[in-house]
Amino acid sequence: MSGHQKKGPLELEIAARLSSVPSSSVATSPSISSSNDIKLESSSPTTSSKPEPEADSVQSSSNTTTIPKQQAAKSDDSKRPAKKNKVEKYYLEVKWYEYDIDNNKDIYHSLFVDDVPKSTKFSNSQAFLKKYEGENHEYHLTFCLVDSKSEHRNILVEIGTYYWNLPINLMHFHILSQDLANFCRKLWVAAGKNEDVYCDMSIEFGESKYSKVEIKKLIGTATGIKRKSDILYVKDVKVYPGSTAQDAKMLVEMMFKKCTSASFIVYEVDLKKLGINEMYATIGLQKMKNFDCYIGPTRKFG
Repeated sequence: MSGHQKKGPLELEIAARLSSVPSSSVATSPSISSSNDIKLESSSPTTSSKPEPEADSVQSSSNTTTIPKQQAAKSDDSKRPAKKNKVEKYYLEVKWYEYDIDNNKDIYHSLFVDDVPKSTKFSNSQAFLKKYEGENHEYHLTFCLVDSKSEHRNILVEIGTYYWNLPINLMHFHILSQDLANFCRKLWVAAGKNEDVYCDMSIEFGESKYSKVEIKKLIGTATGIKRKSDILYVKDVKVYPGSTAQDAKMLVEMMFKKCTSASFIVYEVDLKKLGINEMYATIGLQKMKNFDCYIGPTRKFG
């Protein structure tokens, strides 16, 4: 019998059927191998040999949603308020001096007005100690607009004044200076008084029955500005290089706000030096009828 057994009719029929089945339907096992090996997928996902980089994220306290860093920065920028320009701050400084008889020299003093307690009337501050008072009850005060409270502060604008916190009269004005005497005569007429009865010399020496007429009462009659017990008379002004009319306006308004009990008297020539002569009404000054002089404030400040 030969090494190859001859197949019967049944075996030949089975072999024919097997050869007609497509190869893709034939089950294979891991042990079967050919030139194109079949790789079996495991039930768990494969892990890449190089992990993907993690995205930077931002988390808010109320929301745990992860947001890409660039997108979060853009969102924050839209909510962040725009930067404001630095606001300059200015202060009102008051300067005065006293004469030291023993050493024959002037001693200078100053204070920042915002350091005076709000409950304290300005004319009751330390600038009005009796030893600083002049012969006609005046105080020589210089009001300065400064850019800081430091030792190296700069003065922008300054206004030199006579200040009275007592009921001052015509005689005191006449004694102090000729400019004040001229103002008194003009004020007298502006108040509707008869100029023919006005004698400068008699008033100055206290011999006139009008010598003790109070300045504040004449101002009230001439301008309608009443209920002011103090008088502030501008005697000189100075604007420093680089300063503007707005700086001068700011200083005047600061004075109005702090010296609430004072009638403010200023000449047109000084307003021109300050650069605010054309805005006098806006500031709160009223021009006298027959004189280049202004009085205020015409409204309440502060």
